[in-house]
Amino acid sequence: MSTKMSKRIRCVVLALLLTAVSVGGMFGCGDDGQRLTFEPNRGGAVFDYYVVTGGRPNRNGHLAIPSHRHSIPVRAVGSRAFLSNNEIKSLFIPHTVTTLQNEAFSNATNLASIEFESESGLVQILNSAFVNSGLENIVIPKSVEIIGRWAFGGCRNLTTVEIESGSKLSRIESSAFRNCINLETINFPASLRYIGENAFRDAINLRLVKQEEGSELEHIDFAAFANTFALESFVLPHSVRILSGGFHFSGWTNLQTIYVQGRYSPPPATFAFAATPFLVARPKY
Repeated sequence: MSTKMSKRIRCVVLALLLTAVSVGGMFGCGDDGQRLTFEPNRGGAVFDYYVVTGGRPNRNGHLAIPSHRHSIPVRAVGSRAFLSNNEIKSLFIPHTVTTLQNEAFSNATNLASIEFESESGLVQILNSAFVNSGLENIVIPKSVEIIGRWAFGGCRNLTTVEIESGSKLSRIESSAFRNCINLETINFPASLRYIGENAFRDAINLRLVKQEEGSELEHIDFAAFANTFALESFVLPHSVRILSGGFHFSGWTNLQTIYVQGRYSPPPATFAFAATPFLVARPKY
């Protein structure tokens, strides 16, 4: 019997044994060394999707989340599924996955890249999903609506964040990109309405924030851009109505400029821009 055939037989036997013990925790096997565990959705008597709960990548460090298991879609990567998994170097997310749950890839320090399948259905990147991971850049699918608290916080290798054109992104929650000390560029889609407290705090090398025309941004929370020393300017769009909590751009110098569009007047310096000696200017139209 060939070695390859023996591996397949062992894999089938292991899967049958695990299935007999529990419907949850079923093991996905492959000749490349990748191993995944799954749990069924427990929302009702009949489950209609799977959640990936853990495992390990292939021998090259690549982790490919499957779109289906036994013809049933995989919809989520579970909470702490790959917490502190330092074997993962690259990651593939299929179009069927809608949610990356809390701390899914937290502290995966060698995870450098993510590929999302074309026409991704991802809707939520939840709290601390990639906190302190080794990501170097990311293209966030246009289907994503929420980036959770600390989702990419502390990703010290992250340099660029691109959000696909036609994005539905509405919320960047608190500390989502905090302490991303090498982040240089990010683009905000017109759909973005809320930037949470400390969202980009201490992103000390952030130099460019591209904002799509027709911005719907309404609310910037406490210290959202504090200590973003490299950012030369920022535009407060016509749509902004709330600057809550204060210190939104604290740490800025008189070499940095905020452009206020339309007739909106920021709150007094003691509220919104305390300790920020910069020029607020209205561009001509």
